[in-house]
Amino acid sequence: MAKAVEEKRPRDFMEYIAADFTGNDGSVDRDGLASLLRAEALRNESIGVAPGRADVELQGDRAVVRLTATLTGGSGGLLPERASRYAIVSGWKREGRTWRCYNATWSEN
Repeated sequence: MAKAVEEKRPRDFMEYIAADFTGNDGSVDRDGLASLLRAEALRNESIGVAPGRADVELQGDRAVVRLTATLTGGSGGLLPERASRYAIVSGWKREGRTWRCYNATWSEN
């Protein structure tokens, strides 16, 4: 998913997002997340994603993943113009052989 963001392929990222996705306490749905990703891809010539260590809590066909990620963006120069670090907690469910994110919260640290 990080690679899809860095390569500005929101559609590939969204393959892992469940149809019933809700984010940040219901303020973002699946379509809203797709729009957010497209907007960031257009806004930034280059995007970087540096995920930290993921803490995964598996519960049968469900999982909770906690991690921090640093996101960078800018005009494609040597140094990014913007960088933000986010704390992300996501809920995942198995759909057949694929894990899909059905819920996530993120906040800037």
